[in-house]
Amino acid sequence: MNSKIYLSSKAYEDLDSAIEYYYHKNMKTAKEYYSGINKAINRLKKYLESRRMVPEYLDEGISNYREIIFKNFRIIYKTIQNEIFMIRILDARQLFEIEII
Repeated sequence: MNSKIYLSSKAYEDLDSAIEYYYHKNMKTAKEYYSGINKAINRLKKYLESRRMVPEYLDEGISNYREIIFKNFRIIYKTIQNEIFMIRILDARQLFEIEII
């Protein structure tokens, strides 16, 4: 499948701040996280609907958001036809609120 991936401004900010945070702690870890997150996102091109739906949204009856879990991150996205829209990249240890998207 030849899907296009779009990163929302919030997802870009999330990724940038997470990598910056880890960069100051350990440059190697920051590079590994950046690479891993990008690989996880790009795998979606092949397996568009293979990830779980976001449970907090399912509880509210919303089923068009899915997520990838990578290490400490929840990568939240939705698909429209062949396009993938990355919505947020959140620290999984934080409390997730519906309004965050």
